Amino acid sequence: MSEQRTLAELEVVFNAATTESGMRFAAEIIDGDPQVLQIIVDDREEFPVYITIDESQILCVSNLWNTSEIIDGRVAKMNTMLLELNLPIPLSAFAITRGGQYTIYGSMSPSSIIDNVIYEVETLSDNTLSAIDEFSDFLQ
Repeated sequence: MSEQRTLAELEVVFNAATTESGMRFAAEIIDGDPQVLQIIVDDREEFPVYITIDESQILCVSNLWNTSEIIDGRVAKMNTMLLELNLPIPLSAFAITRGGQYTIYGSMSPSSIIDNVIYEVETLSDNTLSAIDEFSDFLQ
């Protein structure tokens, strides 16, 4: 079994990575509890991907919008659509966190190969933009 990935390792990898599609990253560890790795994808600064690692998973999260940004009376319909998309959207799922923050996320084994972690972040970033576009009619 390969060793567990660390945020410091991923920071170095992402700062040097360029995907086949030409996507580049800027990664920085942000201290806190828990410590997170913030990854800014070129030309997508407003939607960073945040990574945490523990003994069970690498969790990649991107914030979408807050409940306060949804047009009155549209929350139920939007939530239904988000649940319906949870299966067909590749490598990502939707959630609502405390405080009404909508997120899109993906997770993988903490021993995943580096190429898979990069691919997860690339896919999550693409899915974030798709979700923003798909649900723009629900947002103020």
